[in-house]
Amino acid sequence: MDKSGRPIYVETIGNLNVKAVYACTTQDRLLQHLVVEYESFLTTRLPACAAAMGHPVEMSLTILDLGGVSLSNFVHVKDYVAQASFIGRNYYPELMGDFYIINAP
Repeated sequence: MDKSGRPIYVETIGNLNVKAVYACTTQDRLLQHLVVEYESFLTTRLPACAAAMGHPVEMSLTILDLGGVSLSNFVHVKDYVAQASFIGRNYYPELMGDFYIINAP
């Protein structure tokens, strides 16, 4: 959690083998998993953070680390990030706190 009690979600995709991931699943399934994570965030993580802080916690802090992403993989990663951002903005806007992209190529 950060100082205000928001859960910190760090996603590092630089070491991710995008070809291997897409060989065993699809972007749609990855996005479905993201929605499951958002729902778990609502029902489990936020209440736990609120209990730990002693006040309501309603947003998160997300850090997307693109360090090590090759330009050839960047196209696939960019599409996923765009779709994931669309879901967050349009279906869970009240949860979107700060979002930082670091080490972008």
